Amino acid sequence: MTEGNACQGASKQHGGTKRAMLAYGGIQITAAAVSAISLAAIALSLCAMKKEQSIQRLH
Repeated sequence: MTEGNACQGASKQHGGTKRAMLAYGGIQITAAAVSAISLAAIALSLCAMKKEQSIQRLH
């Protein structure tokens, strides 16, 4: 095995690692976005419930 072949094998391995890290980062960003949207939906529903409750007290 020559030194050039060893370098090519190493760069292919690093390329796979780079792709895996990019995929991991994408998944983490997506999970964070889904979590933020879910928390916003919960907050909005709680606000709506609080408003509805205060309207029912007035009647």
